[in-house]
Amino acid sequence: MDLTKEQTKMLVLYEQHPCLYVQKSEDYHNRDKRLKALQTIAQQFHEMTGYIVSIDVIKKKIASLGTQYLEQINKIQKSKSSGAGTDDVFKPTWWLFEELSFLAPHIASRKGESSISKNIVTKSYVDTFSSSQDREYDEDVDDLCFVDVQRVLGSNSHNIPKKGKNNLFI
Repeated sequence: MDLTKEQTKMLVLYEQHPCLYVQKSEDYHNRDKRLKALQTIAQQFHEMTGYIVSIDVIKKKIASLGTQYLEQINKIQKSKSSGAGTDDVFKPTWWLFEELSFLAPHIASRKGESSISKNIVTKSYVDTFSSSQDREYDEDVDDLCFVDVQRVLGSNSHNIPKKGKNNLFI
């Protein structure tokens, strides 16, 4: 079996069934239509190649190829965002990259969220400074996000907390 030709044929059949990859389509959310499309691919693939392939094998193969395609797209995006010049942008050499380019308009990139808390200073750390009599401002401690380090170090260097479980220097 020539995997190159077989995979290309499977991709051509897959491309003919947008209900399997266009997530914004109503048909994509219809399990019966997706199953029917996979059965059609299996039948047509058997007619084209003579190989009998189960629906599970087709699903796994398509998922695997889709993952590889996304890895290539991510490498391109990463090289663009690194500040590289146009000559240094990653150029995919994977032999199926162009065949899977029909997926490009249907890839939804998600914005990642930082795992770092927006409130960098914990309440217990802020409470250490809020009890100081030398404090010159009356802001609500619960709304405080950053400590004015220069003011703290400049005026009250003796109030800097030591290592311990109630501050950020753990």
